Amino acid sequence: MAVVMGNYAVTANGNIPISGYSHTGGGVVQTSYSHVTTITSRSLTINSNISVTEIQTSITLTSASNGVLIYARWSGEVDNLWNVMWGLERNGTYLTDPGNTPGSRGYGVLPGGDCYAAAAENNGSTPAMVDFWWYDEPGSLNTLTYTLTCRSATGTVLYINRTFSDTNNNVYQRMTSGIMLWEIAR
Repeated sequence: MAVVMGNYAVTANGNIPISGYSHTGGGVVQTSYSHVTTITSRSLTINSNISVTEIQTSITLTSASNGVLIYARWSGEVDNLWNVMWGLERNGTYLTDPGNTPGSRGYGVLPGGDCYAAAAENNGSTPAMVDFWWYDEPGSLNTLTYTLTCRSATGTVLYINRTFSDTNNNVYQRMTSGIMLWEIAR
């Protein structure tokens, strides 16, 4: 089933084909979306960009001059959230290096995430979330896979769509994550 919205249709698998629409500069040509419900965890290596492959999706642009608008969202929990930096990669190449020679500093699009202020006192049951936008101009007609990345200053575990303890009672939560791509005509 598709939901018709203006000049495009949203389909059950998250793809939004657009037909009969003239794509002028700034218009959305197509999208790709991955809604992540998997409950999992992964180890974070100290000062390494880790690909969170559960939160990724792909798109093949219709014109090499078009851009890609990316929205990424992680929900879950991680110890020492304040020591984590988030970013993106395209086909395995890290995109979100600030380009200013960070030295030993952490780097990425943004740090940490939104969570309870005293999270250190409640790491077992207090989820966090991170969401951000990024714009990319890849100049390619190849299939492009965008993946969320996570970089930690300490060796820790990233929990995806669950809390640390994940106990089955009403003070522990389960959530979802996702990533969406928009091809933008130029």
